[in-house]
Amino acid sequence: MGPVDAELAYLFRHALLREAAFQLQLPGDRARLHAFVVEVMEDIFGGRAPDSPWDPRGSWVFPPHPTDPFAHELADHARLAGDSPAWRDLEAIYTRRAADLAGRQFRFKDACRLWLRHAELVSGLEQSESLRLAGRMEQAQGRIREAEALYRQAVEGFRRAGHRRLEGIGLIDVGCCCQESSRREEARTSFERGRDACLEAGDSGFAAQADGNLANLAREAGRLGEAEEAYLSLLKTFRATGDRLQESTVQSNLARVYHSTGRIALAEQASGSALALARTIGNLPGVAWELNGQAFMLLETGRPVEAVAMAEESLRMSRSMGNRVGEARALGLLAEIDRQSGRIDRSAALFMETLSLLAEIGDARGAATTMLNFAGVRYLSGDASEAVRLLERAIELFRACGDVTGEGAVLGNLASLRREAGDMVGARRDFEESLRLSRRLGDRRGEGIRLGNLARLLHDIGDFEGAAKHYQESLRLLGEIRDRLSEWEMACGAALNLLRLGRTLEARQLWVESMSSLRTVRAAPGIAGLVEEMRVACARAGVPPFEGDPPP
Repeated sequence: MGPVDAELAYLFRHALLREAAFQLQLPGDRARLHAFVVEVMEDIFGGRAPDSPWDPRGSWVFPPHPTDPFAHELADHARLAGDSPAWRDLEAIYTRRAADLAGRQFRFKDACRLWLRHAELVSGLEQSESLRLAGRMEQAQGRIREAEALYRQAVEGFRRAGHRRLEGIGLIDVGCCCQESSRREEARTSFERGRDACLEAGDSGFAAQADGNLANLAREAGRLGEAEEAYLSLLKTFRATGDRLQESTVQSNLARVYHSTGRIALAEQASGSALALARTIGNLPGVAWELNGQAFMLLETGRPVEAVAMAEESLRMSRSMGNRVGEARALGLLAEIDRQSGRIDRSAALFMETLSLLAEIGDARGAATTMLNFAGVRYLSGDASEAVRLLERAIELFRACGDVTGEGAVLGNLASLRREAGDMVGARRDFEESLRLSRRLGDRRGEGIRLGNLARLLHDIGDFEGAAKHYQESLRLLGEIRDRLSEWEMACGAALNLLRLGRTLEARQLWVESMSSLRTVRAAPGIAGLVEEMRVACARAGVPPFEGDPPP
């Protein structure tokens, strides 16, 4: 063992001596010391915190108090000061305040532990609400199974107490877990039951939020027209009630629909409205979230410099709030920007930092998504085996979370890696399994994209007729759900397949129309690969490059 700094050694010995002296005290004396500490701290920091009043509609009201930053410490001292009802009540007051503060500071693990402790100190509706809030903290960490179990416990307690409003809110929370676990039919049922319970209790606000969740289900299933109609209706509702937080959320979701249907100008407008609302009401986590969403759209439309500025602002905000979930999301996006810009080493470092942060948070789903993206970096750096390992680990995590959608995405990437490596048998197997999962979930967008990916593989192995059939079905699905970006990209592949079938005029027309549309939302670097494929295909077929492209 090396030398120890004198000051550190002194502090270490001092702490040991202090602990030893404390343990020599009799239990009753130790309890009185803890009681004395509570009294002194309360005197110093503005007196005893008032009991947080319970709102009969459900949950507590937390008027701020100077002791709030020390509530956790005060709760611990109250717990050790005695087991009388008075001390337990005081512990409950400070534990409740400490849990609320930890949640607002995005310290989700601490908040969850504190809400669970609070549930041990109270009973009835307050106990059930504590369990529900602990579930919220588990969900924020990506621990969906644990969150759902707590929500279901809470719902049962609300149901026994006959509190329909809280039962409805709890059912909506359960539905969110089902949705995140890709159990969409269960999610739909839970949202509808929650909405009905809230309406019965006279809470139209939470009922509207349930409708928003149902619209999200429609969007995820590829029913974009249905989702858009629902979001527009909800916008009117929340504007009429003055609920600007929910209005901001709906605008954000509407932006995603516009983005998926290729209406980029509308998407940017809706996202800008969501961001402005979040700033106006001081919803800083919402601001950071929307900055990341805008950065992603900027990246997709060929504006990486602006995307970096947005993502870095989101990162600074998240760090200033202590919002580690937001921090991880921004870091992951910056890593992806670096990957697409060819800065592979920096991208890898950022992905590793993101994974480390997600491991601390305990966000398994976030880690799986990051591994999915990180695999692309490893592949580009020449480490295909590590890319495959990351994807296989991502599948394990998605399966552990019950996220079939994520599992299907990883399988699709694995299939692409196998195709690049020349393993057409393995690639076809994974593409077909990924397609099967999309169909099982009713994910029409995923089905359309995976049909197109399978068509490309069939093209590569010379089955041009089979490829044409898959491309036709892919384009039909993507057209129906109005995912224009994916439709235009798949149409370019379909055009090159028509060229191999000798249908040159059809191929040229489809290519020119699709590429012309694609160029309205994608910058040249984002479509360079497609253009190069077209030139190689035309040269092989002995025809001039398709009209509408710049000369080589």
